Amino acid sequence: MYQYIILLCIALCAHCQVFSGHEIDDIVYAHNQIRSSVGINETVSWSNELALFASAYASNCQGSNLVSHNPNRVIDGIYLGENIFGTTDINTISAMQAVDYWASEKAYYNYASNRCALGKICGHYTQMVWKSSTLIGCARIKCSNLRYGNTILCNYAPGGNVNVDSQRPY
Repeated sequence: MYQYIILLCIALCAHCQVFSGHEIDDIVYAHNQIRSSVGINETVSWSNELALFASAYASNCQGSNLVSHNPNRVIDGIYLGENIFGTTDINTISAMQAVDYWASEKAYYNYASNRCALGKICGHYTQMVWKSSTLIGCARIKCSNLRYGNTILCNYAPGGNVNVDSQRPY
């Protein structure tokens, strides 16, 4: 089954690069370590369906400088969260570069106020630690038409960062 999914991904996206099993394990492990560090017992698991969804969308290479967020991130009525990381680096980027970058936003998140520091971004981090998000699937793609075209896009199910004025991630 896994080989079929890889072949389908390659057919859908000529400029997508499939993650190795080791990279998938690293993505899941890193997310679960970050979640555990703030007391979240619910772990994330890899979803091939979410990875294919991410690949199919990212392969469109739509955006101005970076792949833009998918405005239609719903599968079977379930809203998906989405983190996007892009760089100008022409070399293949590792998934851990994206995960580490998103996790670094923890420094800008204030749990007490449930807000990011003024002028800072922390929504990628809060999606990573959104307690009810238990599935993740990611894609790596190169979009030569975009400034930050070397991209990692991860989808989360169910999506987090909803009702952020009244709901904390954990």
